Amino acid sequence: MIRIAIVNTKGGSGKTTLTVSLASWLAARGKRVAIVDYDPQGSSLAWLGRRPATAPKIIGVKAHDIDFRINRSYRLVDGQEVSYLLMDTPAAIARQNLIYFCRDAHRVLVPVLPSAIDTHACARLIQNLLLNGGLRHDQARLAVVASRARHNTLAYTALQRFLATMNLPIIATVRDSQNYVKSAELGLGVPEMPVRQVEKDLATWNSLGEWIEAVPTDVQAFQESKRPTSVAGTFRSAGVVGAANQGSFVKDPLSVPAMLRAK
Repeated sequence: MIRIAIVNTKGGSGKTTLTVSLASWLAARGKRVAIVDYDPQGSSLAWLGRRPATAPKIIGVKAHDIDFRINRSYRLVDGQEVSYLLMDTPAAIARQNLIYFCRDAHRVLVPVLPSAIDTHACARLIQNLLLNGGLRHDQARLAVVASRARHNTLAYTALQRFLATMNLPIIATVRDSQNYVKSAELGLGVPEMPVRQVEKDLATWNSLGEWIEAVPTDVQAFQESKRPTSVAGTFRSAGVVGAANQGSFVKDPLSVPAMLRAK
C-alpha cells in the first residue's frame, strides 16, 4: 500500500483539492484508492458523498475523531485491499504531531499558495517536517504543489526562488481555475471531467500521478537509503534560520520576503 500525506498546517492551502483530484486520477486508472480524512471539516468525505455511482469507487474513512497517535492510517483500511491511501490532514497540526502523519508516508505533498504569507508559513512547516516529521532533506519523499497558481506572476516566481534555495521541487502547479470548483460540486476530480473542458489541467495530474506511481514500495528501505544531512545547515544556507546548537534551532529570524529580495 502506497501512503501519501497531504500536509499544510495553514488552512486554505488547497489540501482537499489536491487530495480528491489525485485520488480520482489514481481511481480512473483502476487503482484501489482510499481517502482518510483527518480534517474536522470533512471536506473530502463531503466530496465523496456527492460522487456519482458511475464514477470509479474511492473509499472514504472519517478519522478526525480517531487518535492518530495510536491508530496508524493504514490500519483504518485493513482488509479492503487498498493500493493507494491518501491522508487529508487537518490544519494547525502541532509540530510534535507531524511524525504521526509522515512516518509511514511514501510521499509527503505540501500544497502552498503563491503569496508572501503562505510562503512564510511553508518555510516554518518544512523546518518542522525535517525536525519533527521524520523526513530528511536528502530524500525524494517531500515535494511542494503550488495551489491556485498563475504562472509568470511575481508571487509564483518568489515561491519558485524560495524553494530553489532549499532544493525542493514544485512537483506540480494547480491552476487558478473554475474547473476545480465545478468538479468539486459534482463529486468528480478534474482528471475525470470532459477532456476539452480541462485540457490545460491534465498535464498537472499526469505528471503528479506518475511521480506518485514511481515511489518505492518499501518505505523503510527508502528512508534508510541515504545518510541524513544537516537540517540546520540546510535552513541556514537558505536564510531561514539562524545559529543552531546541537541540532536544535536557537534563533529564528525567518523573513521570507527579505530572503527572496536578497537572491
